[in-house]
Amino acid sequence: MPLVTVRAHDAGIEFFGSSWKDDLFEIRPGIDPPGGGGVNDTAGGACALGVRSRETWGFGNGFRLTFTGISVRLVMESRQDHGIYLVDVDGTQSTVSGYSEAPHCGVLFSADNLPQAKHTVSATLKAKSPASTWEYSYMQLFAIQYDPGSSSSSTGQTPQSAHGSSAPRPTPTTRAVLSSRKAFSAADIAGVTIAGFVLAFGLFVLAVWLFRRCRRRRRFSAVPAYDASEKPLRMRRGKGRRRSVLSDVPSPYMLHHAASASSLGVASIASPGSTLPDYARDDPFSGSSISPFPLIPPPASTKSRAGYASRSPAPIYPPAPSQSYAPIPSPSPSPSYPPSSSRSSEKGRRARVMTPPPPPEDGGTMLPPYRSN
Repeated sequence: MPLVTVRAHDAGIEFFGSSWKDDLFEIRPGIDPPGGGGVNDTAGGACALGVRSRETWGFGNGFRLTFTGISVRLVMESRQDHGIYLVDVDGTQSTVSGYSEAPHCGVLFSADNLPQAKHTVSATLKAKSPASTWEYSYMQLFAIQYDPGSSSSSTGQTPQSAHGSSAPRPTPTTRAVLSSRKAFSAADIAGVTIAGFVLAFGLFVLAVWLFRRCRRRRRFSAVPAYDASEKPLRMRRGKGRRRSVLSDVPSPYMLHHAASASSLGVASIASPGSTLPDYARDDPFSGSSISPFPLIPPPASTKSRAGYASRSPAPIYPPAPSQSYAPIPSPSPSPSYPPSSSRSSEKGRRARVMTPPPPPEDGGTMLPPYRSN
């Protein structure tokens, strides 16, 4: 009967203890002695360079397999850093050394002539090899092979399954895929957790911003409306007197009218008892009690008004012939004296204004700006 091969990553093998890991058979240059080592027995393909295996470095760790057959053998590795194993077959123990100068892969233990029945084989790493100079000691398994004998009944293993049948069974590739799926699931969980935390933090920041905005709106709604009629404080505290828009503009035409009104018997534009000089009384902009607009004399009338009964009416002069007079340009400030905001220049300019001539003696009415030919 062909041998049934149960590889190290098969689920039928039970590994006990901790510190188990996956490994493979290789020749390590610089560590293993040159010119030695290799495959002692292919063991039906179970032992070759690059074949995967499982190893442990903890004393007391081991493996076991229950089978039905007439023989069994352990395909293991021997090397300088391997220790002493205790192999047990149905209670019969044997000591096996895994030490060798060069690395080898092959059958390290075998038991033949077993009765056709169910058996249990196990191996345990017991101690360090006396010949080893390494700090740690290892035990490395590639496969367990057994002969089922004349009966095909076994622990579920058949020759076809041992040599690649279509029956599904765990393989090193399957185990690697399962472990990667577990790692991927853990990564998914971590990603979802982080995303949830970021989302919660963003919602918290948004809530704080909305709360502060609502408070700001309520605070601003309680402030009274701004009164645009009041000047700002810094404008009310401005230095200097209030200035009129026309304070710097010369007014010879207005002065001429004021003088004409005086000559025609119209009341003076200055208040009675004023101590202002003549040019100031004639200037409609020099006093705060004087109207800023020119005073045009009212038309002469003989009708008496209340309060003026004792006053003789002003005479009415007939209009003078138009050919007796010629228009002259109204007096204007000299170009050499530009408007100035200083008080002294304003007084000088006002003093230089010419007084219009009196009315003609023939009784005609002289209206500015005309003069006799």
